[in-house]
Amino acid sequence: MKVGTVLSLSYIEEGGQSIQSYSSKIIEMDDQECLIQYPVNDDTGRTSFFIEGSSFNVQFVGKDEVVYSFPAKVMKRKKINSIPVLALSIPEEESFTSVQRRNYVRVLVALDVSVHPQRRDVSPFTTTTIDVSGGGLAIRTPDHIKLNKNDQLDVWVVLPFKNQEYQYVHASAKVMRQIKKTSNITVTSLMFDQISAHDREQMIRFCFQKQIDKKRITRNRHNSTRNRG
Repeated sequence: MKVGTVLSLSYIEEGGQSIQSYSSKIIEMDDQECLIQYPVNDDTGRTSFFIEGSSFNVQFVGKDEVVYSFPAKVMKRKKINSIPVLALSIPEEESFTSVQRRNYVRVLVALDVSVHPQRRDVSPFTTTTIDVSGGGLAIRTPDHIKLNKNDQLDVWVVLPFKNQEYQYVHASAKVMRQIKKTSNITVTSLMFDQISAHDREQMIRFCFQKQIDKKRITRNRHNSTRNRG
């Protein structure tokens, strides 16, 4: 981690009744703690305030482009040049949990994507995703588009975040495999070859939000069933 690193934080409210996801950025840091901007709620887009002792699970993308996570607590609140910040505890790096690229969280979602094959005999086309992750995506490929394994593609994906924020991600990707689903639709799995750290962070942040949403729905269903019982 370094100054400027974007953090994704998940927070479980007292009693474990609700899971919320937030985004923040590191302002300053040393070996014991890091100072972060007040977290922004990913659902509402509003700044949130936390008391000392609040606990989070933190995720970030390292310089090696691997996702790391660690538990953290709010140690104190302070101001830097009149800007309010939170001081989070930082465990030893040995306590960080790494997520290998092959284990990136993959979420099922239909997103608009523009695909430009680098082969000149294949025309650009637009389609939708079937699933996405920090390491790649799967897309619906019309039957008239002929792609081969290891073909190189340029892809642009629109990420609609809940707070009415849109991020446009560009990556170079490689065709890994194709599966024929229907007479006119083929599912093509793509792995990112080249993607900026910022764009990968946005992909991971989007998947992180979707994962939190899924946990929240599951938790609410469980609580509803338990209350009826």
